[in-house]
Amino acid sequence: MSDVKTVLPSGSETFEKALAAGMSDALPVPFAEQLDPYRARADLLKWLGHRASLDLWFDDWSDERKREAIAQAAGASTLFDGELAALKTTRGGAMRYLALVDGAIVDAVSYPALAICDEAFCDDAVLDHPPFLATYLVKVETAEPHAAFVGSAFADEDFAGETITEPYDRCLVALRAAKATHTEIRADFQNARVLTAGDAVAAGDAYLAGQYLARIKL
Repeated sequence: MSDVKTVLPSGSETFEKALAAGMSDALPVPFAEQLDPYRARADLLKWLGHRASLDLWFDDWSDERKREAIAQAAGASTLFDGELAALKTTRGGAMRYLALVDGAIVDAVSYPALAICDEAFCDDAVLDHPPFLATYLVKVETAEPHAAFVGSAFADEDFAGETITEPYDRCLVALRAAKATHTEIRADFQNARVLTAGDAVAAGDAYLAGQYLARIKL
């Protein structure tokens, strides 16, 4: 659009001139650039997140992480198709949300689910499970990989300014953002156990006695 004031008739009122000025392109404002999450100024990113209805956000994320999260929420990501919110309530949505906080799903069970029952086997845990519930086994990096908790209690120490429970807390926030309001989620985090003879490791495999193996099943 050019200068609208040039099309005003002579004798126009001051209000009309002001309105025409407001409709003109006299101010060099790069609207398209500032609305693009990959090109916008860093100080506009939080506003763009609100505009895109992004419901997962941490102020200490890098600008690159913020830009990608906004782009996914707005359906403008160069990595994924579609809007992030469209995947809510799905396992794919949980995976995408977790990826934004450096988490990953290792195993998952959703109920209601098919169960195998016969005379030899009947899983009461499955049969008595409430409906609309998903349980996830989640992998996430921590500051201290093997000293994250003692027994069932997390340690209180800080590592590099980060409390030991923070990676787990962020994964829970991400999973809550990905679920439907009427559903319930449970999360168990991957830990390690000592390699035993019962693992029947094949000869020649690169394993040592006392080595830790990561859990892969709930």
